[in-house]
This record gives sequence, C-alpha cells and structure tokens, in this order.
Amino acid sequence: ASSAASQSESPLPVVVSSVVNGICSSGSTGVPKVILNLAQTVWTPELSMPFMAAWTQVPQPQTILVPGPMYHFNGFVTLTNLLGGDRLVVLERFDAAM
Repeated sequence: ASSAASQSESPLPVVVSSVVNGICSSGSTGVPKVILNLAQTVWTPELSMPFMAAWTQVPQPQTILVPGPMYHFNGFVTLTNLLGGDRLVVLERFDAAM
C-alpha cells in the first residue's frame, strides 16, 4: 500500500527559501532531477564585469545576444549581466536542430 493515499489533498503552503536555489536537469542520464545549492545567493557588481574587461575597455551597458534556451545554467549566467545593467536580446524560439 502506498503512503501517498494517506496524505492530505489540501494544497501545500507556498514556501520560498531566501537561501536556497536550484536548477532542473536531466544530466547525462535523461532522468529529471533538481540540483540544489544550499549556499546563500550573493551577487556583487564585480560578477557582471565583462570577461574582456581584464584586457581592454568594454563599453557598458552591453547588449548581449542570448541564442540558447533560458533554462538550466543559461538563465543563471545571463542573470548576472541583467543585474549589472546590461540589455539581453533573447531569441523568441530555440531549435536545437538549427
């Protein structure tokens, strides 16, 4: 017998942790899973500095093309640019075959 049958059907409360973030992945196995980061999320302006700024002046804000889908790691990578004041141009659709 399943323990799920004894569980309440009442909606669960909405709970959002301020110190945990996670991404969904199918990884190399193809089995969906959630990868949790239990460390507190911290952002500083230095995280949004363009990589090339170490060698040459980069005008800011930048306009950044995001050709990949906004799931998994791509959403986290582009978020630092967005928080730093850059403009993101996100493609309307993503087609892996293209």
